[in-house]
Amino acid sequence: VTGGTGFIGSFLVEALLARGAKVRVPVRSENFRALSGLQSKFEWMEGDLRDSTYCTELVTGVDHVFHLAACRRNAEYHATHASQVLHENVRMTHALIDGLRATRPVPVTFFSTANIPPQSDVLSLSKAATIDGYVLGKALSELTWFIASRTHHFPLLIIRPVGTYGPRDTFSADSNVIPALMYKAK
Repeated sequence: VTGGTGFIGSFLVEALLARGAKVRVPVRSENFRALSGLQSKFEWMEGDLRDSTYCTELVTGVDHVFHLAACRRNAEYHATHASQVLHENVRMTHALIDGLRATRPVPVTFFSTANIPPQSDVLSLSKAATIDGYVLGKALSELTWFIASRTHHFPLLIIRPVGTYGPRDTFSADSNVIPALMYKAK
């Protein structure tokens, strides 16, 4: 579960553990946040999801990949750092696909974003007056996952969560839309 220490990912890790799954979570540091009490119950691997060699080690021996990790902040940051945000998200996708190519095919669930407009393509997103590097990066990653799935014959599920928030989320003025509105209303 990439992004397993994050907001949605930590709930997924808990749910998988509750169902008896063996779970592997990549981390960049020993920051387990919500999972700190469960640290002994899952396998964690320190490394960088932008590194193909690390990703090969990460996915070796797994039965399913849930990719939730993302370079993500808020809409203003995504616009002012569009190229960087896009690049980091696409790099993680490429490295994971490289890792999967080196192992046997396994199902992949990719958590994208509901902010990708219906009937929109990456070219129209890149021509927008303001480019959202997060949304465009997720759209490019969806396309990359789709092509990899067809080429390397692994099942793919793309999820576009809508308006998620709740416990463990960051409630501040510069957080996601709903938590930011709640913070401002308070």
